[in-house]
Amino acid sequence: MGITATNLFAGPADVFVGPFGATEPLHALALPVFPFRDVGATGAEASLTIGQTYVDLVAEQIAMAAGAELSEQMTNITVSFAEQTMPNLRTALNMPNPVGTSEVQTISLGSATAGTIAITVNGQTTGAIAYNASAATVQTALESLSNVDAGDIVVTGGPLPAAVTLTFGGSYAGTDVGQVTVAPTGLTGGTVTVATGTQGAPGPTLAISGKLLNTGPNYTSVLLRGRKPGGGMRHAVARRCLSTENIALAWKRGEQKFIPVTFKAYYVSDSIDAVWVEDRQA
Repeated sequence: MGITATNLFAGPADVFVGPFGATEPLHALALPVFPFRDVGATGAEASLTIGQTYVDLVAEQIAMAAGAELSEQMTNITVSFAEQTMPNLRTALNMPNPVGTSEVQTISLGSATAGTIAITVNGQTTGAIAYNASAATVQTALESLSNVDAGDIVVTGGPLPAAVTLTFGGSYAGTDVGQVTVAPTGLTGGTVTVATGTQGAPGPTLAISGKLLNTGPNYTSVLLRGRKPGGGMRHAVARRCLSTENIALAWKRGEQKFIPVTFKAYYVSDSIDAVWVEDRQA
């Protein structure tokens, strides 16, 4: 018996992939963050299919089947990558995508007791941030910038004036980011200190090699995100997948070629569901 998740989303869903074990969004409104990455445009709507096989239970002296038990469950996510980037090709071939070293910077305000600061990232400046703001408040201010998306900078530590730590990921992953600047206004009893704890650096050059070793495969976490029927957001994640399609890199004049990928989901553990659909909005 096969069950297809028809209308799981009310329209096209965005597709994100990450390494097995990547931290998922806490609720359906939250965007996936690094190490999840958006695969970009897709050629058709992604589909999630759940197939189930039952075996009849036979009891002595009973002619009819006494019941049934689930003997096999198959879950597949089918999608076509429209962007034939090297990371997408490597994902389709179950190869890892090393991303390099994340930049880490800290901001502290000494013993400040009043005032505000503004933080500039690559030429874009936040509004006023209170001297005693929490890490979450600083992150929200940074994400209001046009060059910072959710997941690009994760802020921890604090609250100010104690040090807050800025870890760069997302579009800044594996990048030597210019040090942020901090402009104080009316800061009382403290001084601004900005330091780079870890300098970002790119990972190794990505390539596809025919020299493959017979080792364990590289499992991928696949997350679909879109609007659900009736309104609101929904995400569905298959947490431990392998691509099972043959990949053909063809070119034909006047036609767009896609990378067809079918991800097969595998068992994770007794305490972690292999597939999860999340509707919570907060």
